[in-house]
Order: sequence, then structure tokens, then C-alpha cells
Amino acid sequence: MAHHKERIAGGLFVLAAMTGPDSALANDRAAYLVDQFERLCTQQPLSFEGIDATSKNMHFPVQQDDTTTFFGAPAHEKVWTINGASGPFKLMALDAPRPFIRVEACVIDAPDAQGDDIANILVSKLNLGAPAVESTTSESPKRHKIITWGKQINHKWTELYLMYPYPLFPGFQLQARVTHATCAPGIKEGVFGTTQMVSFGGAVSVIDAKTLDVCGIRVTLLEIGAPDETDPIGADAKKALTEIVGNDGVSCTDNVRSSPEAVEGLCRLGAGGDVGDLLVRAGYAVACGPLYKGAEQDARERHVGMWQRQSPTVRCP
Repeated sequence: MAHHKERIAGGLFVLAAMTGPDSALANDRAAYLVDQFERLCTQQPLSFEGIDATSKNMHFPVQQDDTTTFFGAPAHEKVWTINGASGPFKLMALDAPRPFIRVEACVIDAPDAQGDDIANILVSKLNLGAPAVESTTSESPKRHKIITWGKQINHKWTELYLMYPYPLFPGFQLQARVTHATCAPGIKEGVFGTTQMVSFGGAVSVIDAKTLDVCGIRVTLLEIGAPDETDPIGADAKKALTEIVGNDGVSCTDNVRSSPEAVEGLCRLGAGGDVGDLLVRAGYAVACGPLYKGAEQDARERHVGMWQRQSPTVRCP
């Protein structure tokens, strides 16, 4: 079957094919591929070494083993071709060390299954619920839908990404990522006007619904307002933030520094998700600037978090 590989934003790629399975078999094919994703990517703690060991034990033939880029940084990528019961698919393991974190990923992709079928079966099988983010890339003529969920799997916060062509034609990629953190000193992130931004990051704990402790530095999330501990949903908001960041580390920008140990900034998960966006989109914070207005509107429309109540009391600082 003829196919080609195309990279898009964030270092992801999708295999697109010219033909697909008969429609009567499409759902069975999608179910089989989700089963393989669950078996190979979620049934044991996710690591490059673990995926590699499983593949050796299963005698999967290696198609590729080299260095690639992941969000602009070098990464080790290994790809196996698997002739499954319902047809071939590819398994990929990715190991991407970065300044403060190490991201590892397990990927399944195939050129002959519909993304919507994969999404529906995945949500049901892994009990995922509503996605954290759903977006469509803007490039033309080939646009792609990207759906993101977050879930604790094997005691690790795991980000799940599904990407497929939109409008629909066959081809998809399904990815699980985990992040490991170690504390690291600040590095120069870039220059904005006359201010030089500093990025830092590492292991994280949650102080309250909008404040993190990142390697001993108190970080107040920029451009959001969140309930305090006296608010009826204060505990729920803190729990939501704890689930978002997990124990795997974040990287943050030092936008406003009030002391050597306290800053206001933007924080990202190791795999790229914006912590403030995810908290606002979950309905446990309000937008206090233009950055998260779209996320707040999305949460309001879905009536999640505080928006289940008639008159939320959370205000911007």
C-alpha cells in the first residue's frame, strides 16, 4: 500500500495512505489497533527501555533506529513494523531528554483506520471522558485534528494524543507520553522587548489551586484566577491542578519575579501542555487576560468545574 510520512507542528507525524479497509471491517480494525495500543503502551510503566525489551521478546522487526527531533531537541526514535492479525501497523518508542525533563513516548500508527473510530473506541476502553484539548491544525490542503486526554496510568500522569487527517480520510497516530523531572537551574529562554525571559523547571508539588512549588521556587500561574481554600470548590480546584501536573515535572517561564523564591509565570508539562490552559479548560480557574479566554469559554459552554454552579464566586486577583 502506498503511503507517505508528513511531519507537522510539535514533531508529530502521521502516515497517510491512498486506500483503506472495506467499511464493513473498519470498526473491527480500529478496535484491534486500540487493543494493541493498550497492550503495548499502557499495561506496563511507559519507558523507552520497556518498549524496546517487549519488542525484542516479541521478535518485532526493527524498521528504524536513529536520532530525530522532538520540540526542537534531539531524541532517540525506534520504530518497529508489526504484522498484526487485522493487518500491519507501526510501533514507535521515543526518548527525548530536555533541560529539565525527560519525555518518553509510545506510539501506534496505521494508514488504514479512521480517526473518529479510534477516538470513540479509545474513550470507551480507557474510560477517558471528555478531552482536555481538541484542535485542528491550520495548514492546507492537509489539516489534522489533534485530541488530547490526561489520565493516571501505572501511577504516572500520562498524556494521550490522537491525531488524524481532517476532513476525514484514513490514517491516524495514537501516542502516550510520560515526563520525568529533575531540578535544574534557569536557562535563557529568549528576549521579549527589553526583558530577557528565564526558563526553569523540574519536580513539582501543588501549594494551592493556582500556585506550584517547582524545585523550591513558588510559581503563581499567570493570567488566571482560581478559588482559594475557603471557597466551596477550593479543594476540588487544588485536586484538579494536582492531577494535571502529576509528579512528573513542569518547565516555567519567569515572567514576574517578586523574590528569588517567588515568581509569576507560565508553566508547561513536559510534553508541551500549558498548565494554566488545562486548569481553565477544566473549569477550575477563570481567565484574567487574553491568553486563556478561549479556554474559559470552552469550559463555560461545557458546564464543567465551577461552571456547573449558577454564580461562581471566583474573581481575578
